[in-house]
Amino acid sequence: MCKLKSGLLFKNGVFVPDYDSHDKMLTEKGIEDTAENRIAGKFVRFELSPENDDPFVPIDMWVFKIDQDELPEWIKSDPEKYEAMARAAVKEWAENHIFIGVDRLNLTDGSGYYLKDCTNVTLYGNSTVQYMCGNSTVLNMCDNSTVRNMWGNSTVQDMLGSSTVLNMYGNSTVQYMCGNSTVRIAKNCSKGVNVETIILSQNATIKDCRTKTLYAVGDWKLIIKQG
Repeated sequence: MCKLKSGLLFKNGVFVPDYDSHDKMLTEKGIEDTAENRIAGKFVRFELSPENDDPFVPIDMWVFKIDQDELPEWIKSDPEKYEAMARAAVKEWAENHIFIGVDRLNLTDGSGYYLKDCTNVTLYGNSTVQYMCGNSTVLNMCDNSTVRNMWGNSTVQDMLGSSTVLNMYGNSTVQYMCGNSTVRIAKNCSKGVNVETIILSQNATIKDCRTKTLYAVGDWKLIIKQG
C-alpha cells in the first residue's frame, strides 16, 4: 500500500503541506524530533494511504495510520476526533491536487498532482504530476515541469524546455519532444509504449530501459565508460 499523504497532528490543529517528509514538516514548524516532544504531545505523525494504491478512491476509504510509537494523552483519549481532523485536512489538500475528468487544467507550480481522465492539461514552471492515468492528455509541458509516472492511455503531446517524464508505463504516449526535454521508458509494465512514434528535435533525449537504448538528437557526443 502506498503512503500517499503524510501530515502532523497537534492538540489543536493539523498540518498537511504539499510535501510528505515528516522531518521537513518538523523543521518548518521548529520542533525537534525527540521522544520527549512526542510524549509531551508536541506533535503526532500520521499517514493516509489508499487501498490498492488507487489515489482516486474517496479519501473516506483511505487507511489512517499513526506513524510513531510514543503517543500523548490527548490523542489516546479521543483518537476518532484526530483521525477526522486528519481526513478533513487531506480532503482539503486533495481538492487542489487530485483531479478526475477535468478539462483545460493549468498547473503552474507545486507538486503531488494526480490526474485521471483529465484533458487539455498544461504544465508550467516547476509543477510536478506524480501520477497520470486513464485517458489523460497533457497538451504542453513547459519550463521544468515533470510527470513522474504515466499509465494507461495517457498522452503528452508536446514537451518543451527542460520538461521531464520519469517513467512511461502501459500504453502511454509522448508525441513530440524538443528543447532539453527527457523521457524514460520503464523497464517493466511498459510493453505498449512505442518509442518509434516519438518525434525528437533539438536536444531531446529518450532512455529506453527495456532495451538499454538511448535516443538523442542535436550535437551530443556519446562516450561509453566501463565500470
